[in-house]
Amino acid sequence: MPITGFHSEWITIKKHRICLEGRASYPDDLMKFIAQVAVEVCDNNSEGDARVVRIYYDDKACIWIIFVASVDQRDKELEDRLRTVLHTIFNHGNCQPEIVIVKPGDTSSDHYNHTEHLSTAAEVAVDRWRHSDEKYQEKVSVPR
Repeated sequence: MPITGFHSEWITIKKHRICLEGRASYPDDLMKFIAQVAVEVCDNNSEGDARVVRIYYDDKACIWIIFVASVDQRDKELEDRLRTVLHTIFNHGNCQPEIVIVKPGDTSSDHYNHTEHLSTAAEVAVDRWRHSDEKYQEKVSVPR
């Protein structure tokens, strides 16, 4: 049975670990450029150390969706800033930023990683600490 996998790629830009994903296309240089712009906007305007966690391109609707996760409610303002910057660069309204506010993690834990916490809480990445939990695994799509 064939396995899909050419539609996504993980990249790291500064402190951000980003899943680039296309509905039916492979992540390209344009998607990486959008990721870089989103990272710069977040790093320069975030109140609560927000992270870009996912960029999705729907080639049917020609829409870019930029997912940013944070633990600070004030980072909801990033949505307008990202939209303004991306629409100015591309001169169209096909970029839709979405800010996900998640509960703060246990920062006192030796295993706490802010980027990992935001990615797993926003349900972009698999939580490695719950990976063997059978009830959790029911919602996770794992290649076979």
